[in-house]
Amino acid sequence: MNQRGLEPTVSPARYKQYRGDMNNDGQADVGDATQILRMVVGLDDDQTSADVNSNGMTDVGDGISVLRSCVGLDQWPKGWSNRPKVCVNWDACGPYMVYAQKFPNDTPEQIYSRIVADLASAGIDRIYYRISELGRVAYRSQETAWVQWDLQTGGQWPDLMQLIDPLEVIVPEAHKYGIPVYAWITLFESVVGEQSNGYDVANSDLFFVEHPEYMWEYIGDPNYPGPEWHWTGFPCYAYPEVREHRLNEIREIMAYGVDGFLFSLRESAWASNRYFRGRIWWDQYGTATVPVPRAFGFNPPVVEEYIQRYGIDPHNTDINSPERAQFVELTGEIFTRFMREVRAEVGDLPISMVSYFPWVQEPLKAVPNYIDGEALLSEGLIDEPWTYLGVSGNEQFDQLAGRDLWQCWWCRMYSYTGSTRQEKIDNLTHSLDKTFSTFEMDAVSFHELEQILNDDLLGVIEDYIENHK
Repeated sequence: MNQRGLEPTVSPARYKQYRGDMNNDGQADVGDATQILRMVVGLDDDQTSADVNSNGMTDVGDGISVLRSCVGLDQWPKGWSNRPKVCVNWDACGPYMVYAQKFPNDTPEQIYSRIVADLASAGIDRIYYRISELGRVAYRSQETAWVQWDLQTGGQWPDLMQLIDPLEVIVPEAHKYGIPVYAWITLFESVVGEQSNGYDVANSDLFFVEHPEYMWEYIGDPNYPGPEWHWTGFPCYAYPEVREHRLNEIREIMAYGVDGFLFSLRESAWASNRYFRGRIWWDQYGTATVPVPRAFGFNPPVVEEYIQRYGIDPHNTDINSPERAQFVELTGEIFTRFMREVRAEVGDLPISMVSYFPWVQEPLKAVPNYIDGEALLSEGLIDEPWTYLGVSGNEQFDQLAGRDLWQCWWCRMYSYTGSTRQEKIDNLTHSLDKTFSTFEMDAVSFHELEQILNDDLLGVIEDYIENHK
């Protein structure tokens, strides 16, 4: 048990490194899997008759299947059973709109009840309910302005938010079926628009609209006015006011009885800032992966701490120097401090975190900002690190953290889209196969639920789960 009384977060895919050593060679490997296959299912020497994972051949995967099912490899996190977990990302009011069209006579409460019931029937293990809609929030907050317009649904949120508080409905409905609901908060996405042309107030957190100085500050450019410019919507957690603002949201959300939090490190507001997107992200340093932290985060509290610590002004350091790397590391350290406050606030509630970039990065190559993933895990500030589909480099996170991890991947909706229904089914099934059959991933979360419901793919997931129990 860890410090919060939870089961160890150890991947069954990693158990093969130190469990099931049948031939006593110091590790569980192909030889052990073959031996177990022969012993348990009568596999003969020609190895042709034990296609456990139905991939058309007898191979290592079949041995791992037997290891998992026959020698007790079932130590899944948080009491989950020994199969990969299937989660869904409930993003915006899209799922509501899909069912509202199917059941036009239902009340909003009835529609939400139908959605949750169908998720339970399909075997969905967890719901990530998106709180953050760009800068605004999708619950009746006293701290942050409610959502006013949603790009996906053409402006249906205001009407819905006046009728019900979605979070107040979803949580108890999901709990009827034993489905945990995690509040999904985007930590670096608070304002939409550009400082030069004016912020999109209808979509932005008014706290940051009124206090743009609390967003990441640009180091300045002799060819462009500055340094009053800030990275759109990107909070600087060095300010006590910013930390308290976010913690107040978390306190409000905890009162709904959520089962945990998912903190997303995604930052998409840069796309709305044409100047910084073109000049800083790509052009200025001649690469398509320009590390933004080299040029941003120069807010007074950060600069003052750097000067106090190192005796020099970070503005005067070279963009590629070790001194600039120290500055970037300091911005990551400041975020780690904030997460310590979050952990103290939420207590035993589990925290997931999804990164769209490798968990371990060199400070001068970090995009879009430097996060000390090792510190977050080793200090118990996050319980479940999630990886965006296609991101590499997370093996380093395993090694540097010094312990095994629960391997989870965040599957974007293009993984199950296609021009025909059969293509969509095939792509969705492929994503599930990647999770269930390779034994490399412990969970998958599909983004986003609206697309699954709109394309009537929930039954595909239900059948797949039923056939892979």
